[in-house]
Amino acid sequence: MTRNTRIMVVDSDSRRRATVSYTMSKHDVHVEPFETADDLSLITSECSIVLAFDYEGVVSELLACMRATGTWLPIVV
Repeated sequence: MTRNTRIMVVDSDSRRRATVSYTMSKHDVHVEPFETADDLSLITSECSIVLAFDYEGVVSELLACMRATGTWLPIVV
């Protein structure tokens, strides 16, 4: 992955979000951290992938955001 790689992380655990962000930054990957899928006001094609930690309804919420913006990204749960 290059510095142009951007990953959206959706996780309600702030420590885990921080750990993922820190770890990815050491590998030149930019992370956009979000607490919930509702925090995603606009999914952009600048991001490469969505990494979501499993909680009830997260995939449905992400798909609704993608449908609303017309931007589709792979989701890893």
